[in-house]
Amino acid sequence: MYQLNIYYKTVYITLWCAIFFSCGSIHQRNKEAREDEKTLHKSIESQRLIQYSTFASKETVPVDEALDSDSADDPAIWCNKNDMEKSRIYGSNKLGGIYVYDLNGNVEQYFQYGKINNIDIRDYHGNSYIAGSNRTDNTIMISRLDSNGSILISTTVRIPLDMNPYGFCLGVSDNSLFAFVNDKQGKIEQWQVDVSEPKNTRLKRTFNVKTQPEAMVYDDKKYLYVGEEECCIHQFDILTGQDIIFENSRNHNNENISYDIEGLCLFNNAGEEYILASSQGNFSFAIFDVSNKRYINSFKIVGGNNIDGVEETDGIDINQRIMTSEFPKGIMVVQDGFNTYNEIAEPQNFKIVDMQSILHLLEK
Repeated sequence: MYQLNIYYKTVYITLWCAIFFSCGSIHQRNKEAREDEKTLHKSIESQRLIQYSTFASKETVPVDEALDSDSADDPAIWCNKNDMEKSRIYGSNKLGGIYVYDLNGNVEQYFQYGKINNIDIRDYHGNSYIAGSNRTDNTIMISRLDSNGSILISTTVRIPLDMNPYGFCLGVSDNSLFAFVNDKQGKIEQWQVDVSEPKNTRLKRTFNVKTQPEAMVYDDKKYLYVGEEECCIHQFDILTGQDIIFENSRNHNNENISYDIEGLCLFNNAGEEYILASSQGNFSFAIFDVSNKRYINSFKIVGGNNIDGVEETDGIDINQRIMTSEFPKGIMVVQDGFNTYNEIAEPQNFKIVDMQSILHLLEK
């Protein structure tokens, strides 16, 4: 079944590439599988070298965009502490807004915010906030969620930027809410956000990497993790500016890494902290131990449960606070760059994975 799915996926993605170029290419810095047939086949062959695999338990409704569009990008997960079954998944459509899904992947809401690229969620002073990088008006967008996880449009705050924003994440530490945003030139800004008095929001620090970054995640202590797409994973100490590199996140040091490094997220197991990165060039995901920067393992998401596998992932997120009968150890949500249903091409969507299957890899 997996070999058959790969065959149909290869045919589909090849056709997708043809459609993409016939419509005119979208400017992207790095060549991806959707842009080049040779890159596509190389990625598929490289993925075969990844030993471990899992599959999605559920998937979201596809984004409402053209089949040839690169639209779905970054997920974020909100835990409903009062009823975990009613927790929510949010997905950015970087061509127009944010989707709100239930845990079955059904659309609850859609908000046309503009070209929201990356999104994140944090609890702060008794409220939950969703925020993202808005490339339509070059702002950071922040909105509050209500008790059901609905986005309260009336609470939306926009922080103007002197950059065209790209990657984004939120963080809370020292009783402050922080927003981190980067651009394609390697600039990273840390903003201290005042949600009650937005005019008091201020730029606190600036960091830099040499080439294009995107994915970022903050540990709510003092470390910001940044994925420099064609280089490595960085750990920045936001207090001192010290930059430590995960050396085994470089592809010339690790045969299981194939650029670009895209989504990043943190998770815990048995008291230890790990970082997960999507290795876009071989359609896989790599796990690193945060304490010693050691590479642990890689896995791929293949077809199963009548759901297709995952290719060329952008954003990822994990929430281990959600503990339901179906997901007793939490969930991972990943963007799927090439989505099919019954071997028929569909617009991009997000896949929902039982976190138990990821934690199991740490035992191997």
